Amino acid sequence: MFRKSDTVLSGNDRFEGYCVDLLKELSHILGFVYDIRLVEDGKYGAQDEKGQWNGMIRELIDHVTSACLPVYLIPSCSAISKK
Repeated sequence: MFRKSDTVLSGNDRFEGYCVDLLKELSHILGFVYDIRLVEDGKYGAQDEKGQWNGMIRELIDHVTSACLPVYLIPSCSAISKK
C-alpha cells in the first residue's frame, strides 16, 4: 500500500504494510537487497488465447524480476527486483 506523507517519497519508502515489513525483515535476516516497484502493465498475470502470459508472471518468465509480491488489497501490482 502507498504510504501517506506530506513529503515526496521515493523507492521502497513509498510503500507500507505487512508484506513490506515482512520483506524488510527477511532482507535483514537473509542479507539481500531489493527494490519494490509496480509492474508495468498493472496486471497480476493471465494467459491470453495464444498461451502468452502478461503481468507479474510475464516479468518472471522474462527475468525482469526475480520474485513477485501480489498485493490484493490495492488495485495495482507490485514486483520485487534484485539489485
